[in-house]
Amino acid sequence: MDKILYHGTFLTMDESRTEPEAVLIRDGMIGGTGTLEEMKALAPDGALWDMEGHTVLPGFIDGHSHLSAVAYQLLIANLKPSPLGTCDSVEDVVQVLKTFLETHSLKPGQWLLGMGYDNSVFPEGVHPTKEDLDRVSTEIPVAATHVSGHLCVVNTKGLELWGTREIISQFPRAESWNPQGF
Repeated sequence: MDKILYHGTFLTMDESRTEPEAVLIRDGMIGGTGTLEEMKALAPDGALWDMEGHTVLPGFIDGHSHLSAVAYQLLIANLKPSPLGTCDSVEDVVQVLKTFLETHSLKPGQWLLGMGYDNSVFPEGVHPTKEDLDRVSTEIPVAATHVSGHLCVVNTKGLELWGTREIISQFPRAESWNPQGF
């Protein structure tokens, strides 16, 4: 069924019609833009949707831009290096996480999360370890995710909650094995 959106701000990304009064949606696609009367003429039986002044954007197809990850990162500690953050060393990662913990209220059982550290720009080139994150807290679980999003480091509390015995059982037997949280 056709839908006609009206009474909103419509960002069409079309320079020839930057401020339409209404938008026709046909088969899930933009079928037309113009005045409300023009769209009613194109779709006489179209359902009218009052957008109540809200902004409407064209649909996004996320080919691999991780748009939701960008929003998620706004809620957690920014561990990115300069110029997008301040974490240019393992010590900076620890300090940013400590500051985040001091300035944000975590609910019981909630993890302290940070994302974006990049060991390739650290002077020593190493990843943070569980001991580094234990300096942030030994009472709550802490996780620092790499800029790639493909790996993370957790503190001892995080390892305890994940159950390191299960993790250890996935590796070949060794005389001793001490998980580093990575």
